[in-house]
Amino acid sequence: MATLALLQGCGPIHPRWQNASSHDIVIAYLKGAARYDVKVKRGRDAVPLAPVDFQSVDTIEVKDNGHLYRFDHAEILKLHAECGHGFACWIRYDDSHILHVSTSQPATSKA
Repeated sequence: MATLALLQGCGPIHPRWQNASSHDIVIAYLKGAARYDVKVKRGRDAVPLAPVDFQSVDTIEVKDNGHLYRFDHAEILKLHAECGHGFACWIRYDDSHILHVSTSQPATSKA
């Protein structure tokens, strides 16, 4: 428990995003007027650099091949419930445009 409290004090918690789609994507966290983007190349993973925990953002957007997919706060809270605190959580995005949560590193991750 002390370790978890110490880690929580280190800063915002973000899961790693894995791009399992056939295109490069951009993940964006939106909170109020602030926007935090990260480009994730096909077959790679990355973490958006944002000064807020991912479960507190208003919207998560995924830009994929010119299309924009939005996930609202209710969907984000479901992701957070599946991820727990996000220290060992991956969210995989694929060509189905659905977010898949894993609490262990996906086998196809290259990062």
